[in-house]
Amino acid sequence: MNASKYAYGFVKSRCIKDNILDKSILYEVDKAPLQDVVSILSNTIYREGLVIYSNKPIMLMLDYAITHSFSKVIEKLLLTPLPYSDKKLLQLILSRNVMENLKLLLEAHASNIEFEEIKDKLIFLNNFNEHVAKSIFETPTAEVINSFRILPFSISDDDISDLFNINIAYVRALYYNAMKITDIRLRKLLYNEIDRNNAILLIKSKISNIEINVDSIFKGNISKDKLIQIYRSGSLEELAEELGLADAYNAYLSSGWLTYFDLEMDKKLKDITKQFSSEVLTLGSIISIYYLKYFETRLLRLIIRSKEHGFNLDFSRWYNV
Repeated sequence: MNASKYAYGFVKSRCIKDNILDKSILYEVDKAPLQDVVSILSNTIYREGLVIYSNKPIMLMLDYAITHSFSKVIEKLLLTPLPYSDKKLLQLILSRNVMENLKLLLEAHASNIEFEEIKDKLIFLNNFNEHVAKSIFETPTAEVINSFRILPFSISDDDISDLFNINIAYVRALYYNAMKITDIRLRKLLYNEIDRNNAILLIKSKISNIEINVDSIFKGNISKDKLIQIYRSGSLEELAEELGLADAYNAYLSSGWLTYFDLEMDKKLKDITKQFSSEVLTLGSIISIYYLKYFETRLLRLIIRSKEHGFNLDFSRWYNV
């Protein structure tokens, strides 16, 4: 592979990396009282969003500012010049955010929540803009969603009928694309995305006692057959251990927060991308920027919400890596 074709994209992605907080800032945010978080983040790349939403209550202001910063990074990544096949892979990975948008829209529609109440929580990227979002919100069908071509794969009404398992189309696309990738490390990255979705789906099913169709589980780095066996006959603790989520399980027991499982699986993705962070002129080094920002976004939200609820939780395990 001719590395020169990544040169401009790599330089641009290094500039984008300046939009990612240093661990010392995350430490400050973690240890500060909620009312001081705004002033801390005002001296970072979150300043623009905080100014835009300064008329909102503090929790909404922070939430919207975090979304704003994340959206800007994704927008820049999508403009990074890449060969066609690599651009398609980047778009596939970023489509997890489109699926999160769809879930938010469908849940709001089902709950009779006004579009204006959720608009600023959406990540606008690629063809997904406010007009598209509002159209989907008003007519949430697969036909309408597919007509806007906001995803690098098609979905069916069955795919979006189950909000509990709305990511199935995304995971299916990951699975079939992973088999075509010759770079073993990138394939492992996609398989880890599949592991993440398998883990969250199985754990939520165990906790809520909502039975899932095991056809929704796809092979990743972790054996599908073993996962299904433990899911059917084992405990939640045994399932968490098989998934490498024992620490998240213990954190969940003490707080009741399912988010710990998401966070731990995202940390695994972040750990995989570390191998690309020191490289130059590779697709992996460009993709790693996305995961760093995605992880930061999740972690900031969790830290801030814990302060809102008065929890004294230690997040150093996740930001101090």
